[in-house]
Amino acid sequence: MKARVLISILVFVLAVLSIAGSCATSKKSYISADNILNELTGTWNNEEYEPPEVEIMPQVTVHSDGSYELYKEYAVLTTPAILPGQFISIKEAWTDSKGNIWYQAKAYDIANDITFYEIGKISDAGKVWETVFSNFEYPDKLDSKSLNYRIRYRQ
Repeated sequence: MKARVLISILVFVLAVLSIAGSCATSKKSYISADNILNELTGTWNNEEYEPPEVEIMPQVTVHSDGSYELYKEYAVLTTPAILPGQFISIKEAWTDSKGNIWYQAKAYDIANDITFYEIGKISDAGKVWETVFSNFEYPDKLDSKSLNYRIRYRQ
């Protein structure tokens, strides 16, 4: 009887250590908010977003201070921004094992006093930016089927 109890305890301890070991190998490698803003800085676009048929602005210009503008016409930086006064604040940023950069952020529409919560990913090559946003809470995953999914490419 004692042998069975000791074996059961040993199996349980080994299972816990195995789970803890696998969790330790999947740790996120955190990066600073400044680093993620440097990665985001620049102009991003998606030629498939064609307003007014689609209510998604095709071009975004992000600045190193976290401010950004959404443009209603692709690759025409002289066209007035449709939504000026936007600001992104990074909550947390990390890299995955493939070298992609992930982040959680709040995006503020200052003019309309609206806060959006977003999760985003910048590809390891720094050329593709994907986001999903919500008006209520941070999305738990980057779902390309979500109505609030956006993908843009570095210009």
